Amino acid sequence: MTYQVALTIMLSAMISKPGMTMFLSVILGIAFPIVGIWLALTSKAWIAWLKYITPYYYLKRNDWTCLVIVLIAGLMLVIANAVFGRREC
Repeated sequence: MTYQVALTIMLSAMISKPGMTMFLSVILGIAFPIVGIWLALTSKAWIAWLKYITPYYYLKRNDWTCLVIVLIAGLMLVIANAVFGRREC
């Protein structure tokens, strides 16, 4: 849930039109879990690198790598803060 909330905040900071942000959030909310789970289970080398930016790869593992999700979400929030701060000036 943390990942999706951070992604939504980052999208709303980057896109200035609220209607477009809501539309993109709905589309990503439907497509992201399907693509993320497919990426976590695939072994194709040309697309397998994308699984490291989705939370499903880290949730599938049975170790402490699930904390990487919090780090990725924090990075998205830092990006959103930088974009929002630049827009306010």
